[in-house]
Amino acid sequence: MDLRSQPTMTRLENLPGPVALTRMMAAMVELFCDSFATVPRRIILDIDDTEDRA
Repeated sequence: MDLRSQPTMTRLENLPGPVALTRMMAAMVELFCDSFATVPRRIILDIDDTEDRA
């Protein structure tokens, strides 16, 4: 069975529930902040999920 198939990826992407997503978010923020010698006072997330093929 090919575990790289689209149905498998979709299941993995949709598997985490709200608690797991919150924990993952906290871990990513902590890793990001740990990458600085001094933690930034502010983090700005510029998120644009539109697909632009240009």
